[in-house]
Amino acid sequence: MPAPPDDPAEPEPAEPDPAEPEPPELDALADLLAAGTTMALSGAGISTESGIPDYRGPAAAGRTRTPITYQEFVRDEAARRRYWARAMVGWRVMSDKGPNAGHRAIAELERRDGARRRSA
Repeated sequence: MPAPPDDPAEPEPAEPDPAEPEPPELDALADLLAAGTTMALSGAGISTESGIPDYRGPAAAGRTRTPITYQEFVRDEAARRRYWARAMVGWRVMSDKGPNAGHRAIAELERRDGARRRSA
């Protein structure tokens, strides 16, 4: 008989304490990025840690919705109504979400880069 699976309920990671020092890797990355123009490419997955559902992962497998195109939005009043109705439903899911560690790290790198540009 196979062994029972490990308990899938892992504790939620604690929010970082603002009084704690930042990891040295963040300083090293900020120094590297300060050497030139940079851009962060993350994708929607960066927000799943905040509880925002993705549209390609396993939880999305049963969804069959297709995004509305700009052309359809401006041409078709019924499409606009569907768009805004779905947005209102989605707002309930999104309204209590907030930034996570990945968002905060990108914001901090942006803040540091801007501070360096202004002081140069």
